[in-house]
Formats: sequence, C-alpha cells, structure tokens
Amino acid sequence: MPMVIDEILITALGTDRRVASLANGRLRRFALRVPGDDVRAGDIFVGRVTSVDRRLAAAFVDIGAERAGLLMLADAADPRNPPSEGDRVVLRVLRAADGSKGAKLAARPPLPADLVAEGKGLRPPQRLRKAADPVLTAVESALANTEGPGLARVVVDDAAVLAELRAAFPDLGERIEFHRGLASLFASEGVDEMLDAALLPRVPLPSGGAILISETPAVAAIDIDMAAATGPGMTAVRATNLEAMAAIAEAIVLRDLAGHIVIDPLAARDRSHRGDLVSALRTAMAGDDRILRWGGFTPLGLIELTRERRGPSLRRQLGTVCGACGEGWQRAPWVAAGDALRAVLAEGRAHPGRLPRLVAAPAVADALNEAMAPAKAVAEERQGGPLVIERDATLAPVGYRVAVADAAVGLRP
Repeated sequence: MPMVIDEILITALGTDRRVASLANGRLRRFALRVPGDDVRAGDIFVGRVTSVDRRLAAAFVDIGAERAGLLMLADAADPRNPPSEGDRVVLRVLRAADGSKGAKLAARPPLPADLVAEGKGLRPPQRLRKAADPVLTAVESALANTEGPGLARVVVDDAAVLAELRAAFPDLGERIEFHRGLASLFASEGVDEMLDAALLPRVPLPSGGAILISETPAVAAIDIDMAAATGPGMTAVRATNLEAMAAIAEAIVLRDLAGHIVIDPLAARDRSHRGDLVSALRTAMAGDDRILRWGGFTPLGLIELTRERRGPSLRRQLGTVCGACGEGWQRAPWVAAGDALRAVLAEGRAHPGRLPRLVAAPAVADALNEAMAPAKAVAEERQGGPLVIERDATLAPVGYRVAVADAAVGLRP
C-alpha cells in the first residue's frame, strides 16, 4: 500500500533546504537541495553532442555541467536516426551526476513539443526547465495519497518558505505551522537523531536481529543477521527473515538505494518461504514511486532487484563514501556548515542579546565562505549581526562548536 506521510518538517537557510517526511513519528523520506547543484533529475536542457561512442551506443552531451551527460542512443528522440557530434538536442535529466559519473539523459518518453521547439532556437547549453523544488514535491506527494488520515501538519522554520507553501497549498490552512521553538526544528523533533541512524550500516530489528547495509558504486548489498534474535530453530529464522523485509523496504526508500540491490536472507531454502519473503518485500515496496524490476531468488539463494536511480544515495548526498569499499563515510563540509549555522541560531535564541561565535574545522569554515555563503548571509540577517567564525585545526575534519560568552555548546564531531 502507498506510504502514508502524516508530517513534513522543513528547515531552510536560503538555498539550503532540507525536508523530512515522517509517518507515525518515524523518518521515512529525506530530501534536500544541494548548494551549487545545478543539475537535478527532472531538469530539461538544450545541449550539444560532444561525441558519439558507437561501441557503447551512447552520446556524450554538454549541458553546462562539470561533466558531460550520457545519452544512450536508444533514449534519443528518434533511436533509428540518433544524433551526431555537434547536434543540438533537448533532453530530460533522468539521473543526477554521482561521483565520477555525469548525469544520465533521455528524450524519451517524448518531451513537450513547445519545449523542444523552444530549445531548437537557443544556443546550447541552457536549461529550459527546472525540476520541481524538493519542498513542494514532498508536500504534493503526501497530499496525493488519499489513504489513511492524511497530512496532519507541515512545520517550517523559514518565513519565505512558509509564504511559498501557503500560496501553493491554501487548502492546508492552519496545518502549515511556523517553528517557534528555541532549539532547531530538526533537533527538537528528533530528526537529527533519526537521520544519523539512517546513515549507519546496521539497522536493528525489534526481535534482536539486524540488517547490515553495504553500499558500493556497483551494488547495494543487504545482509540479514539473526544476532540476538531468539526462538526455536527455523521458526526464528523465518520470523527474522519476514520481519527484515519491512525494515529493508523502509531502508531502501529512506536511504534512496538504487541500481542493483542484493539481499542475503537467512537460510531460505524452502520454496514456500522464499515466495513469502519476495511477496512481503514487494508488498512493503508497493508505495515506492520508483520503477522496480524484480529478479526474485537467484540459484545462490539471494534476492535480487533493481530500483530506478535518480541521483546519489542519501549517504552520498550528505557525505563522502570510500570509493573502494563503500564503508568509510564522512559528512560533507557543506552539510556540517548548515548544521553549524542552525546551532548558532538556536544558541542565539536561547541567549537573547548575545551573538554566539562559531569555532569550526577549516573545511567547515571554508564551506561557510564558499558554497554555504548564501545560507550564512541568511543566518546573519536572522541573528541581526555578522557571524564570528574561528578556525580550529584541532577539531575533527568537519567538527564545530558554538560558544556563547565562556560556555561552549553544540560540539559535533
């Protein structure tokens, strides 16, 4: 059944927008706008073909991004007459760039005729249409689901976004609220804690078992661990496997795992039990808005599926993943910078009349003066004065602390 989102929390500092969608108090989806990210899934560009690789049956297209986009010739407007080097093409972004890979592009299904006509008259590369803002998309998605009690409230900590939402969704009325607490919105609602948990490789199960998630550029591997789960023999194995299917579906959506996904269940040799597991997973994934292709059980006893990829996973959006092993991870400096700004504002609200100062690792300080400079300007406007930043190379690589008078608070590694 479709996922029923009953609460949406939105924190914004200029272009740094982060959206948490919850169901029954649990974080189910997380979306954000990455500062400086000019290409997102859903954008439409007029680009120029820079080269065609017949062996790959693909063309590389300049859309004005750091890396050329990839157009599979089968996804061209006319696959029987694919574009040549130098041709002007109007394309939709199917998947945002990820690591060393450029954006994936397509002209199929056919784009609106007016956009194609407009693009033919423009000099590439240019963007013709932006993808929907993640804030509006989250609310629209929640409202589209008519099952259950529906969307109970939308809480926002930015006046401009509040006005934008009230104009776009007038029927929500008083359900759109402005956050007035002293603590930051995500801290007060427990989102920071839930998000940190969503970035860990281990997800505990109520029975005492766990699922272990490993991301690599080629595959997302999920292992079911019985661990402390108790029960008599195969009964406990079956119960743990079935319990894990719901947790796996939730993790796939929240972490935005995509591409090739492989699941290793516990001793699922019985055909009936295998069928129950695939059925349970398909039911739990029924509310997903991505294209899923099911491979079922392999001869080696693994469950395989693919999920449509529209961009980097949540871990890759929020930080840097070890390219070789997929395990090591560090929060991105711009993410830590946004966290730090919100901590500064919270301390300012808790200590009226005093401007906190931020002590930050060099990478975080640099992000505040570069990618996050617009967000810093908004924070300074809110607190009524310039933000004092002190660089401290002894902190963890993306660490910071907020100091008010002689007190230091908000330390984060």
